[in-house]
Amino acid sequence: MAKGNQIGAVLAVIAFAVALLVGIIEALGILDISMYGGYVTMILVVGGIILGLLNIKGGESVPFMVAALVIAGGAAALSVLPMVGDWVQIIFGRIATLVIPAAIVVALVTAFKKLQK
Repeated sequence: MAKGNQIGAVLAVIAFAVALLVGIIEALGILDISMYGGYVTMILVVGGIILGLLNIKGGESVPFMVAALVIAGGAAALSVLPMVGDWVQIIFGRIATLVIPAAIVVALVTAFKKLQK
């Protein structure tokens, strides 16, 4: 995150905590997230877009996009773990739902800046 962007940093921590909490609640079956008709997913996606616009600047873009790809790929691959694979997949899937839209925004901003040069 860019230095001096404290509001964005706080929002990033809150958004990540919400994504993690939603993933844990859904994985443990405490609450059926699917009954909310995609509202939770929409909130995570919009939060990811906002975080992508506010937080990732300059030299942070490539490492952030690589991390987002690892999280998204890891979410699918973790289902093979015995006994806990499905839980871990759901949790990382919710984190990926937050991070991937942010990575798309960062990729678009980076491409736009490169095209301007």
